[in-house]
Amino acid sequence: MLNLNDTHLAALIAKPLNVSQLRQQISTAYQTEADRLADSPLWGSNDDALTALLASYTGLMRDKLYQTLQNIAAIPTNFLQTLWFKDTTSDPHHSEITLIQATEEDNQPLLTIVDPLSPSATLKAVNLPTLLQITASDSNALPYDADEIKALSALTKALNQGGYQFATIDETVLQPINGLHFKTRFDNLKPLVAKKTVVKAGEFSIQTNLDRDSKVLDYQVLDEDGHDWKDLGSEEVKGDRFEWASTTIPEELVNHHLKLVVRVSAGTNSPALDELFVIASSNAILMRQGSHQGVYELPLPNQKLFTVMVNPDNNMIYLKYPDPETQVIELNRQYPFIGEWLKAVLPQKRAFN
Repeated sequence: MLNLNDTHLAALIAKPLNVSQLRQQISTAYQTEADRLADSPLWGSNDDALTALLASYTGLMRDKLYQTLQNIAAIPTNFLQTLWFKDTTSDPHHSEITLIQATEEDNQPLLTIVDPLSPSATLKAVNLPTLLQITASDSNALPYDADEIKALSALTKALNQGGYQFATIDETVLQPINGLHFKTRFDNLKPLVAKKTVVKAGEFSIQTNLDRDSKVLDYQVLDEDGHDWKDLGSEEVKGDRFEWASTTIPEELVNHHLKLVVRVSAGTNSPALDELFVIASSNAILMRQGSHQGVYELPLPNQKLFTVMVNPDNNMIYLKYPDPETQVIELNRQYPFIGEWLKAVLPQKRAFN
């Protein structure tokens, strides 16, 4: 259901485009036509027609993508000749393009572009190399040879350049190391503790030092019998110091010890970070604290910094690498300790996330 008499659409079909251009231009053309039909009393509630419209533009995206990939020198021709693309449209708002490799035995889906015409489009790995495969002791764990890996890497890089990204870190190692992020947890079982004797009724304060990247989760002010007096005063955080103060300490607490117990969340309390320090050290890589709070740097022999940023506020770890296109599989090939660390903390290892 494409109007091939439309000169703009005809020109779009005819001209060569890179992945970013074809995504932007075809998506814009589709949205313009979808908006026009949505405003029509005849077509606005006709889901079958709107589904057919999305299917037509998804099919155009499929064919233009195939054309574009053929023009990328990094993707070998003999590999491209084994691929075919299939598009499906389920309703007026959702479609997919699946990239499939034909073999003598069967057709093997490699990956799917979910909602390719949407601003929130994502990639979904189906049969792409995984972290567990590339770090396995069995050399046959990876179902692709070196040339196929190189071709798949170039293919996913081309899609990344169009803004298509995988949704999770666990799906495949054919995604950039820079920008990867995942949930983690913090060991908050060892609180900060300070003790002080009450010498008189009325005013009293007690304090403890905080690490530079700590976030206070909760605290208690306990007497010797375990009663919590926190409501008698208020807390204040100044720089690296946590202080609780009261002006209404009763006589009954005079000559008693009060204990300040502060539970904190901090990058230094991250088991995943501890694991990285141990694994990197065993590979003669020194991890150091960066100039900003929650930032840790690993200077690599290739003169580049592998950076880990820890955010206790949202329980996330973010990875940063200066080359935005370097994929996990490529950096792991140079420095296997990175894959070893990721395998230790992913996927869904209870001790780490």
